[in-house]
Amino acid sequence: MEGVLNAVDVNAAGPLRLVQILLAHLLAAPDPIIINVTSRLGSLAAQASGTFADLNTSYAYKISKAAQNMLTIALAQDLQGRVRCWAVHPGKLATDMGQADASKDPRIAAAELRELVESGDRTSPRFCSLGEADLA
Repeated sequence: MEGVLNAVDVNAAGPLRLVQILLAHLLAAPDPIIINVTSRLGSLAAQASGTFADLNTSYAYKISKAAQNMLTIALAQDLQGRVRCWAVHPGKLATDMGQADASKDPRIAAAELRELVESGDRTSPRFCSLGEADLA
């Protein structure tokens, strides 16, 4: 249980605290956007369909990323027309924390994210996986 609460604090409450602290600055910015780095493992639709049933991922991670996705929706509704809110899955990044089969260079993901932000897409909320179709 402690792991679940800690993960929710990090992945959902942490971003909310940050938005609360920075909200006045976001609202004063010319084209503000909130980007929550999510995971496809937080997709309720994908989890319910069994898409990732073969992955051995902790309850804490899946629950906290689903909570973060809900935060993205809630913020988009509250800030509608003023701040775009996106949940972005960067892909299977080849990092120390990544899965053993992860091969995506984090620099590639960063470039894809920059391109996405600069595209001018006004969708909010938006759930997407870099380099792939949007998530449900």
